[in-house]
Amino acid sequence: MQTTIAIIFVLGALIFFHELGHFLAARFLKIGVRTFSLGFGPKLLGLTRGQTTYKLAVLPLGGYVQLVGERKEEDLPEGFTKSQSFALRPAWQRMIVVVAGPLFNFLLAWVIFWGIFVFGGMDLPRIDEVTDDSPALEAGLQAGDVITAIDGSQVVDWRELQYAILLSNGEEIVLTVERGQENVDLLVTPEATPIPDTDESIFLIGVGLSPENQDVGLIEGAWYGGVRIWHELKNIGKGFAKLFSGEIPVKKALGGPILIGQMVSHGADQGMGPLLFLTAFISINLGLLNLLPIPVLDGGHLLFFFLETVFRRPVNQRVQEITTQVGLVLLLGLMVFATYNDIDRNWQNISEWFSGLF
Repeated sequence: MQTTIAIIFVLGALIFFHELGHFLAARFLKIGVRTFSLGFGPKLLGLTRGQTTYKLAVLPLGGYVQLVGERKEEDLPEGFTKSQSFALRPAWQRMIVVVAGPLFNFLLAWVIFWGIFVFGGMDLPRIDEVTDDSPALEAGLQAGDVITAIDGSQVVDWRELQYAILLSNGEEIVLTVERGQENVDLLVTPEATPIPDTDESIFLIGVGLSPENQDVGLIEGAWYGGVRIWHELKNIGKGFAKLFSGEIPVKKALGGPILIGQMVSHGADQGMGPLLFLTAFISINLGLLNLLPIPVLDGGHLLFFFLETVFRRPVNQRVQEITTQVGLVLLLGLMVFATYNDIDRNWQNISEWFSGLF
């Protein structure tokens, strides 16, 4: 139940903020909004305020904002005027509405990081103890070590180590530690550790936290939140580079809904801090994913509007339709492949679960 609530909370927050960005941008530009929906399918709850219907649907796997006049040939709904039509607005205004969704994902991540630092302070990433027979001891970590970087990304707070271990999925990570007057790089592989009285497990390396906590003010917390997002963007960029160069296999890098569910589950097991860090991380990734120039995504729409601005005429409607279909097939293919990877990675657990049914 805790895992289910955590997954619904994380996905709901990410989808809501993304669609809220589109919605607020449209409202600011006085573009008509017919529907703001969290989820797809039949309506669970709903209400109408002014000309807009707000609803919560059965399938919480997405959401949408339905604007007035998304296509020029559409008839205007009753109560709306031509001035409220999205398709009749200048390209730059349409670009603002589209890009607002991904930008709100980045804003959500920044607010989360800011809140964590301000209300939780910053726990100095200093190791207080190393457990016997642990991955940390095997890697050479020692009490008193200060972790300064994870996989080359600067660390300022202990929770970032928890977060990196959570995302590792048991894969090796590189910890840079400050030991006396020198910096040392150590390779450590987090180990799946069963949670007592449950069928779940979490990844740990076997280290204890030094009880040194530093208070963080509002301005300093905002700064550290921005720094944390910048670090994540750089890490994602490095990951894409390694993916395209073949250094990281696609099969290992790409995960789907099962992997996201597992990550959220592990985050919930480790506490609210790691869960919030994870939510911010997924939000950053969602924002970047939507900016990819694939026609089905926000980035594809931005590309069309940009070309319209450059050439002073809309991209041919037939070209848009064909590329959108190709993009949809590509996106569905990636989703199927990611889900296959999830099943392949967890085949033993899935087999055991099915065996227990019969």
